[in-house]
Amino acid sequence: MGWFWFDVVGILVILTVVYLLVVGAERHR
Repeated sequence: MGWFWFDVVGILVILTVVYLLVVGAERHR
């Protein structure tokens, strides 16, 4: 069950990073 939480945290981190990159790209325009 531990691996499940690692997957969830990994997905959340990836989504957060992608979101920040998108927001940053929009602000630079």
